[in-house]
Amino acid sequence: LSYQDISTGKLVAQRNTGLGNCNQMCQNPWNAVVCTGHNSGIVEMWSPGVKTFLVKMKCHMGPITGMAIDLLGRNMVTAGSDNVIKVWDLRTFKETNHYKVWEQVQDIKISQLATVGVAFPSNVQFFKGLLAHKKVQNPYMVHKTPGRKVRNISFCPWEDVVGIGFGNGFESIIIPGVGEPNIDFTLPNPLETTKQRTERPIKMLLDKLDPSTIMIDPNTVGVVMEAPKKQGDTFKRLVERQKRHEHKYASALPKAEKEDEDWDSEFDKDSDPEVGEMDKEKAAKKKKKKVKIKSIGKQKVNRNWAVLQKVKKDLYEQAEAKAAAIKEEKEKDRELDMDGMDRFFKSKRKADRARKKGQNM
Repeated sequence: LSYQDISTGKLVAQRNTGLGNCNQMCQNPWNAVVCTGHNSGIVEMWSPGVKTFLVKMKCHMGPITGMAIDLLGRNMVTAGSDNVIKVWDLRTFKETNHYKVWEQVQDIKISQLATVGVAFPSNVQFFKGLLAHKKVQNPYMVHKTPGRKVRNISFCPWEDVVGIGFGNGFESIIIPGVGEPNIDFTLPNPLETTKQRTERPIKMLLDKLDPSTIMIDPNTVGVVMEAPKKQGDTFKRLVERQKRHEHKYASALPKAEKEDEDWDSEFDKDSDPEVGEMDKEKAAKKKKKKVKIKSIGKQKVNRNWAVLQKVKKDLYEQAEAKAAAIKEEKEKDRELDMDGMDRFFKSKRKADRARKKGQNM
């Protein structure tokens, strides 16, 4: 499998499938991944940016004789020499439907409106709804070609026209409802003018992407990863700050102890008594400094712990106060509801008495 850049003429990549002859090949219109069908009934999906296949599927028991993918890249239809047509969901790479046929399929194509055309040696059949999960019992239309063997078919975009290729000629027929009636001008424009036709190669070069961007899910191209969210919980932040302080002062203590050991070793080596006295004074100062560092570290740790406990207590008190306020508000609402009900029943009884008096009079 060779990839060649048609704008520069350079060879982009070459891949060895290792499965022998490639009978069928088609491109996924949605993500530009190339699918190859082989004699062993295996379909592989390839990208020029990856040295190995992206996906490998065992589709049929014999050689692949037909293969097509719809415009949205969601479904793939394959046919093999085992006289079976299979429909695959490319989002899960699982089979959704299969159909047994009595002739070997020569070619398969899918129109813009998801009409599947299947070419047999003696006729061409068109199916609507074949890509749905329900079974299709009968074809939408059948075009017979007596005395001529069909080789391949192709749908004309934006038109209800199908081209049929034979071993000794070509034929075009009309199949209603297979072409998209609404032209999408972001795709190749069938009504382009001479000026648009000359500007089209330049526009295609400007819109061209690097071949390494071809992948199974093209939506990942150009996506920026989200930064991790900051922790908004005050309690967690205080715990982390306390751990940092403990680590800071714990790492300072071994350094002071090491300096004391260095001073002691120098004092032992020195034979001069005056120098020894000076070293003793320095060692005593270092020990005082070490004790001071320990005390400062303990004080800061204790202070941070006290702050942490205070914040924790405040959070608990706030939560309790909020719960009490909600409970009190609910009780007031219940009392108001009861008072309203009492007033309603009193007014109703009063109205009933007034009505009875009126009837008696």
